[in-house]
Amino acid sequence: MSPDQIFAILASLVSGGSDPDFDRLRDGGFDERYPVSVESCELPPGVLEIEGQTLICGTVDVPENHKSTKVRRIPLEFAIL
Repeated sequence: MSPDQIFAILASLVSGGSDPDFDRLRDGGFDERYPVSVESCELPPGVLEIEGQTLICGTVDVPENHKSTKVRRIPLEFAIL
């Protein structure tokens, strides 16, 4: 483990953990019309990032066309730092 990673872990522990909005995403998102699923990140986190605390990845399911009555939905991937 590098010194930067050790520092990131210590900083996270001292700061009190993850962002409260991350908990909202883990619970399905902010709007039930656009469900969110949290997944592990495909790429490894940066040296100052801790997945689940300072970084969260997943998908949000959105309509392809918001104006159409025939709703085809597509998953959009996201990563939030």
